[in-house]
Amino acid sequence: MLFNYLFSPHEIRGHEIRNRIFSSAHQTILARNGSPGVEMAAYHEARARGGAGLIIVESSRP
Repeated sequence: MLFNYLFSPHEIRGHEIRNRIFSSAHQTILARNGSPGVEMAAYHEARARGGAGLIIVESSRP
């Protein structure tokens, strides 16, 4: 298969990532008043279920 390496696990500082698919931080405008909420969680959950091995979320405050 052409992309075997892409779908193989990878380790970063002792944490195993299930594959090498990476979603970089980007503005979704889903952090209401700067705070993460249900919409933001659902957005990133969909990317994880879609196969991303590592997701970096946008800047927000708790």
